[in-house]
Amino acid sequence: MSALGRALLIAGLAGAVLTGCRTSEFGTLCNAVSAQPGVHRQYIPMLGIARIGVRMAHPAGVFDFKLAVFENGGMHRSPAVDRALSSIDQRGWTPVVKVRSADGTRTRIWLRESPRGMEMLLFAHETGESVVLQLEMDAETLFARLAADPAGAGRRTLAGLGD
Repeated sequence: MSALGRALLIAGLAGAVLTGCRTSEFGTLCNAVSAQPGVHRQYIPMLGIARIGVRMAHPAGVFDFKLAVFENGGMHRSPAVDRALSSIDQRGWTPVVKVRSADGTRTRIWLRESPRGMEMLLFAHETGESVVLQLEMDAETLFARLAADPAGAGRRTLAGLGD
Protein backbone atom coordinates (compact mmCIF):
# COMPACT_ATOMS: atom_id res chain seq x y z
CA MET A 1 0.00 0.00 0.00
CA SER A 2 1.36 3.42 -0.93
CA ALA A 3 1.98 6.20 1.58
CA LEU A 4 -1.03 8.11 0.22
CA GLY A 5 -3.24 5.04 0.58
CA ARG A 6 -2.12 4.53 4.19
CA ALA A 7 -2.70 8.20 4.97
CA LEU A 8 -6.23 8.05 3.53
CA LEU A 9 -6.98 4.87 5.46
CA ILE A 10 -5.75 6.40 8.73
CA ALA A 11 -7.72 9.62 8.09
CA GLY A 12 -10.87 7.62 7.37
CA LEU A 13 -10.51 5.49 10.48
CA ALA A 14 -9.79 8.55 12.63
CA GLY A 15 -12.88 10.25 11.24
CA ALA A 16 -15.01 7.19 12.00
CA VAL A 17 -13.70 7.00 15.55
CA LEU A 18 -14.15 10.73 16.18
CA THR A 19 -17.74 10.70 14.90
CA GLY A 20 -18.58 7.58 16.85
CA CYS A 21 -19.19 5.57 13.65
CA ARG A 22 -22.78 6.77 13.62
CA THR A 23 -24.82 7.56 10.58
CA SER A 24 -26.52 10.95 10.58
CA GLU A 25 -30.28 11.07 10.86
CA PHE A 26 -30.38 12.33 7.27
CA GLY A 27 -28.37 9.29 6.19
CA THR A 28 -30.53 6.96 8.27
CA LEU A 29 -33.70 8.20 6.56
CA CYS A 30 -32.12 8.10 3.10
CA ASN A 31 -30.88 4.54 3.65
CA ALA A 32 -34.28 3.37 4.89
CA VAL A 33 -36.14 4.92 1.94
CA SER A 34 -33.67 3.77 -0.72
CA ALA A 35 -33.67 0.20 0.63
CA GLN A 36 -37.31 -0.19 -0.41
CA PRO A 37 -38.02 -2.17 -3.59
CA GLY A 38 -38.57 0.03 -6.63
CA VAL A 39 -37.21 3.20 -5.00
CA HIS A 40 -34.56 5.21 -6.82
CA ARG A 41 -32.69 8.28 -5.59
CA GLN A 42 -32.85 11.06 -8.13
CA TYR A 43 -29.68 12.79 -9.25
CA ILE A 44 -30.04 16.58 -8.99
CA PRO A 45 -27.65 18.38 -11.36
CA MET A 46 -25.49 21.11 -9.79
CA LEU A 47 -26.73 20.37 -6.24
CA GLY A 48 -23.17 20.09 -4.96
CA ILE A 49 -22.30 23.50 -6.39
CA ALA A 50 -25.46 24.99 -4.88
CA ARG A 51 -24.51 23.54 -1.51
CA ILE A 52 -21.05 25.12 -1.71
CA GLY A 53 -22.69 28.46 -2.57
CA VAL A 54 -24.98 28.21 0.43
CA ARG A 55 -22.04 27.37 2.69
CA MET A 56 -20.20 30.48 1.51
CA ALA A 57 -23.03 33.04 1.21
CA HIS A 58 -25.48 31.91 3.96
CA PRO A 59 -28.61 33.11 2.09
CA ALA A 60 -31.60 33.71 4.35
CA GLY A 61 -29.52 32.56 7.31
CA VAL A 62 -29.02 29.03 5.96
CA PHE A 63 -25.53 27.66 6.69
CA ASP A 64 -25.83 24.26 5.02
CA PHE A 65 -28.35 21.84 3.56
CA LYS A 66 -28.67 18.26 2.41
CA LEU A 67 -31.39 17.19 0.00
CA ALA A 68 -32.41 13.80 -1.33
CA VAL A 69 -35.35 13.16 -3.65
CA PHE A 70 -36.57 9.64 -4.30
CA GLU A 71 -38.90 8.25 -6.93
CA ASN A 72 -40.68 5.29 -5.52
CA GLY A 73 -42.74 2.64 -7.15
CA GLY A 74 -45.69 2.75 -4.80
CA MET A 75 -43.91 2.70 -1.41
CA HIS A 76 -46.75 3.20 1.06
CA ARG A 77 -45.91 1.77 4.44
CA SER A 78 -42.53 0.38 5.26
CA PRO A 79 -41.43 -0.97 8.66
CA ALA A 80 -37.82 0.14 7.96
CA VAL A 81 -38.90 3.72 7.22
CA ASP A 82 -41.22 3.71 10.26
CA ARG A 83 -38.30 2.56 12.47
CA ALA A 84 -36.03 5.26 11.04
CA LEU A 85 -38.68 7.93 11.66
CA SER A 86 -39.19 6.71 15.24
CA SER A 87 -35.45 6.58 15.96
CA ILE A 88 -35.04 10.29 15.17
CA ASP A 89 -37.22 11.22 18.15
CA GLN A 90 -34.69 9.51 20.44
CA ARG A 91 -31.67 11.32 18.98
CA GLY A 92 -32.22 14.80 20.39
CA TRP A 93 -34.64 16.03 17.73
CA THR A 94 -37.92 17.66 18.76
CA PRO A 95 -40.87 16.69 16.56
CA VAL A 96 -42.71 19.80 15.37
CA VAL A 97 -44.99 18.52 12.60
CA LYS A 98 -46.38 15.02 12.17
CA VAL A 99 -49.03 14.53 9.51
CA ARG A 100 -50.29 11.29 7.99
CA SER A 101 -53.26 11.18 5.66
CA ALA A 102 -55.46 8.26 4.66
CA ASP A 103 -53.92 8.15 1.16
CA GLY A 104 -50.43 7.46 2.57
CA THR A 105 -49.06 11.01 2.37
CA ARG A 106 -46.74 11.71 5.32
CA THR A 107 -44.86 14.76 6.51
CA ARG A 108 -42.55 14.93 9.52
CA ILE A 109 -40.49 17.92 10.64
CA TRP A 110 -38.04 17.95 13.55
CA LEU A 111 -35.91 20.74 15.06
CA ARG A 112 -32.86 20.75 17.30
CA GLU A 113 -30.23 23.20 18.44
CA SER A 114 -26.87 23.22 16.70
CA PRO A 115 -23.62 25.06 17.46
CA ARG A 116 -24.48 27.71 14.85
CA GLY A 117 -28.21 27.99 15.52
CA MET A 118 -30.85 25.44 14.61
CA GLU A 119 -31.18 22.33 12.47
CA MET A 120 -34.34 21.24 10.73
CA LEU A 121 -34.95 17.75 9.38
CA LEU A 122 -37.88 17.14 7.04
CA PHE A 123 -39.30 13.93 5.63
CA ALA A 124 -42.15 14.18 3.12
CA HIS A 125 -43.71 11.27 1.27
CA GLU A 126 -46.54 11.15 -1.19
CA THR A 127 -47.44 8.61 -3.82
CA GLY A 128 -44.51 8.29 -6.19
CA GLU A 129 -42.06 10.59 -4.39
CA SER A 130 -40.22 11.05 -1.09
CA VAL A 131 -38.03 13.96 0.01
CA VAL A 132 -35.51 14.16 2.85
CA LEU A 133 -34.12 17.62 3.66
CA GLN A 134 -31.81 18.79 6.42
CA LEU A 135 -31.04 22.48 6.99
CA GLU A 136 -28.67 24.16 9.38
CA MET A 137 -29.74 27.77 9.85
CA ASP A 138 -29.55 30.89 11.95
CA ALA A 139 -32.89 30.91 13.76
CA GLU A 140 -32.74 34.63 14.56
CA THR A 141 -32.43 35.59 10.88
CA LEU A 142 -35.23 33.24 9.89
CA PHE A 143 -37.63 34.38 12.62
CA ALA A 144 -36.83 38.07 12.03
CA ARG A 145 -37.84 37.64 8.37
CA LEU A 146 -41.02 35.82 9.34
CA ALA A 147 -41.99 38.46 11.92
CA ALA A 148 -41.39 41.34 9.51
CA ASP A 149 -43.46 39.91 6.65
CA PRO A 150 -44.93 36.47 7.38
CA ALA A 151 -46.48 35.84 3.95
CA GLY A 152 -43.70 37.39 1.90
CA ALA A 153 -40.84 35.80 3.85
CA GLY A 154 -41.95 32.31 2.94
CA ARG A 155 -42.33 33.17 -0.75
CA ARG A 156 -38.94 34.93 -0.93
CA THR A 157 -37.17 32.15 0.94
CA LEU A 158 -38.64 29.42 -1.23
CA ALA A 159 -38.14 31.41 -4.47
CA GLY A 160 -34.40 31.77 -4.06
CA LEU A 161 -33.46 31.56 -0.45
CA GLY A 162 -33.89 35.31 -0.01
CA ASP A 163 -31.38 38.07 -0.58
